[in-house]
This record gives sequence, structure tokens and C-alpha cells, in this order.
Amino acid sequence: SLRLQTPCCLQAIALLDTLDKDINTFVMRVREWYSWHFPELVKIVNDNYQYSRVALIIKDKSTLSEEKLPAITEVLGEEAKAKEVGHDDLNELDRTLVKHI
Repeated sequence: SLRLQTPCCLQAIALLDTLDKDINTFVMRVREWYSWHFPELVKIVNDNYQYSRVALIIKDKSTLSEEKLPAITEVLGEEAKAKEVGHDDLNELDRTLVKHI
């Protein structure tokens, strides 16, 4: 009976290792691709799971508003970090100039 269980356990362990590797690969791709759209987020959110959830909440950075702050705070667990995500360094004149360029 022990001989029959050993290969199953080894296969389960190998499957878990493969799943872990695949999940890490997918998360790194999400971070890489989303950072083209929102490069500051990589520096603010270090945890892969939190990063993915925040990216899912924000979606398009141009639609980021105060309404999304509670959901981002819930994911990050810190209101200060959530406000840092929503911080906009551009003033209205800069934003207008960027749109016209």
C-alpha cells in the first residue's frame, strides 16, 4: 500500500511545484505588462498578489479616482499606500499639455 501511495505523493508534489512556477511566471508578466501603463505601481506595491488585485481595481489609470480608494485600501491594508497609488504629480496645465502632445 505504501508503494502505491509514494508515486501519487511524488506526482502531487511535482504538480504543486509546476503550479507555483506557472503562477509566478504569470504574475511577473502582469507586473511587466501593467508597468508599461502604470510604472509607479511597481514601486508602491511589492507583493505580487496585492499588485494583481490593485491592477484589477484600477484597470485604466486615467479612470483612477477617489471612488476606488476604499477598495485599494482594503487590498493594501494601509490608507497611506492607497493614497500614494492615487497620487497624481501632474497639475492641470501639465495634463493639458500632455493631451495636446
